[in-house]
Amino acid sequence: MVSLIFNKAKKIKDKEALRSVVRISYINYPKNKKLKYLFIEGARELIKLGDTWWIQNIWHRNNSLLDDVTKTEADILLKGLMLMKDIEYHGEEILGPITLKFPEKIITFFLDRVKEKGNKKYSLDDRYT
Repeated sequence: MVSLIFNKAKKIKDKEALRSVVRISYINYPKNKKLKYLFIEGARELIKLGDTWWIQNIWHRNNSLLDDVTKTEADILLKGLMLMKDIEYHGEEILGPITLKFPEKIITFFLDRVKEKGNKKYSLDDRYT
């Protein structure tokens, strides 16, 4: 059922439905390992749409799915975190498990964020750490 919702939401670019797929997949992952694919693909589609709300939907949940991400999947999630203006506790909760598995990716992630900041004009209120 979740797969059908994902396919339809992807086709019509329905952000709210895609967020629901990501949240449902994440929450139910320990019970069904196949849901990791829908979580990653849902996040990928939201990232394409410039949406980061999926992060707020999962940061406070059990992170067993994040513990199981591959390097490629971590890259996808980090791409989504790059879209965030600020890395606050929501993003930190996503970064934590990735940091434990792939510390070099986190160093590169923050270096890329600093480089990106150097290429844009920001006000004094902007925090891009």
